[in-house]
Amino acid sequence: MWASVAGNNAEWVAKALATTSPTSLSIPTHLTQANRSQGRDRVRRRQARDRTPSVSLPLACRSCRAVVSADRVYCDKCAREALRERTEKMVTAAHAKLARLRAEGRDPGHTSETHRKMGAKNAIRRREESAWDAVHEQPDLSIFGREILPAIQTVPLRRLAAATGLSVTYCGQVRRGDLVPHPRHWDAFREAGVIGR
Repeated sequence: MWASVAGNNAEWVAKALATTSPTSLSIPTHLTQANRSQGRDRVRRRQARDRTPSVSLPLACRSCRAVVSADRVYCDKCAREALRERTEKMVTAAHAKLARLRAEGRDPGHTSETHRKMGAKNAIRRREESAWDAVHEQPDLSIFGREILPAIQTVPLRRLAAATGLSVTYCGQVRRGDLVPHPRHWDAFREAGVIGR
């Protein structure tokens, strides 16, 4: 199979090199028999047939060359490594761009539009907290650290954020024990902790 595939390429390279020679060279075609076919074709006055067989080779992982299915570029192991490398590059590039913007005095976190949005969100949050406080008794804050915090230690931050509606960064501070969230979020944290077990 490989001889058939490589034969065409080998003879093509030989002919390409022969064209650079100062003398005329005749290149034999022992592998593909192309010269013989062309000779017969001239006599019979017909086009030469393509004698190259159609070969279907298995698909291989782009990294380790292991055989993969038609819808894959990487095997499972290499796919994880490629994803990790892409993520690292994206994070590094994002940090570099943010540093460049800040050096130019254009910090995207401190624009008038950003401050307006943050102010609007904080106003909504304060109204929701006031509405909750109006109909609930303020619980003992130590309950969160004693009953809920231990249960969420192994719960992914994105799951906590999705369950509570809070940001991933805020949930990370809560999970580390740096912050105690408003009691209106406790049930969502408690439920996420139960599901995460």
